[in-house]
Amino acid sequence: MPLLNRETFKTVTVDNVGSEARDFCAIERTYLSQIRFGLLLGLLSSALLLNARLPDPSGSHEHKVPTYALPLASLYFAASLVCLAAAIQNYNRLWKGLKNGAAFVQSSRYATT
Repeated sequence: MPLLNRETFKTVTVDNVGSEARDFCAIERTYLSQIRFGLLLGLLSSALLLNARLPDPSGSHEHKVPTYALPLASLYFAASLVCLAAAIQNYNRLWKGLKNGAAFVQSSRYATT
């Protein structure tokens, strides 16, 4: 498996020439935002599956499970897994680019070719 080989845990030193520190911080922020969004989707899925809701002020204890809860929760769970997988794949792709010296965060608004 590529996640469990020795190359994964090796210390990498990258010279801070240009914008490497800014690029690394941008990679980390994007990764953490995508993980947070994936976990939020998973939480929403589990809340739908567990039928989490605020208590009824009238005190009635009827337990009615909506018919849309299971398909919608399954959809949110699948979206959560896709989001988490995309976050890991995007982080690995950008980190390899940073190690190889590829510039992927532009400092100017217009890229010149």
